[in-house]
Amino acid sequence: MIAVVDYEPDDTQAVMDSLKRLGIECVTTRNEAVVCKADKIILPDAKNVLRILKNLQLYNLYNVLKMLKKPILAINNALIASCKDIDNNSNLGLGFLDCNAGTLRNLIRHWIGTENVECEFIRDSRLLKDFEGELKFSFACSYFISPGEYTRVSAKINTLEISAIVESGNFFGVQFNPERSGIAGDYIFRKFTEII
Repeated sequence: MIAVVDYEPDDTQAVMDSLKRLGIECVTTRNEAVVCKADKIILPDAKNVLRILKNLQLYNLYNVLKMLKKPILAINNALIASCKDIDNNSNLGLGFLDCNAGTLRNLIRHWIGTENVECEFIRDSRLLKDFEGELKFSFACSYFISPGEYTRVSAKINTLEISAIVESGNFFGVQFNPERSGIAGDYIFRKFTEII
C-alpha cells in the first residue's frame, strides 16, 4: 500500500485520483503509524515549500521520513523540500538529496501552466525503465535543481536546464506533476509501485 502524505488537500486529492484511476492501492494520511506501515510513500506537490516542511514537522513526519528506508516519490515542491539546502539556506530541507534547490525568482517568471515540456534522458531512470512514449511533462514550479549526480532526466525551459527526474537509492523526485502529465505521468506512478 502507498501512503500519500496529506498536507495540502487539493494537490493530495489530484494524486489520489490518478492512483485510484490506475488501480493502485493507496491511502491519504498525516498519521505517523500509517506512514511507517506503508510499503511506499508519496509526497505530493503543494503551493509552498516552507509549508510542506512546517506541516511535516507538525505531523511528526519530518524526522520519521528521514529515518525510513522505504521508496519515496516526491512531487514538484515536495522534491524541493527534499533537498538539503533550499535557496542557499543550509540544512533547511529534508536532506534526501545533498544539493541546493535554487529559486527562479531572479531567473525567469514562474512556469505556471507550462504543459508538454520535452525532456531528455541523462542516465537510466528506474521510474522510466522501458518507457517508449513521448517524454513530455507538465511543469508548474518556482524552484529548480540544476542537473547533477542525481539527475536522470532533464528539461529545458527557455534557456535554463533543470533536473526533471532525480533518483538516489530509494528516493525518487520529479520536478513536474505526473498527475497532470498524461501517459508519461501514469507510467511513472505505475513504475513507482513496482520498485522494491
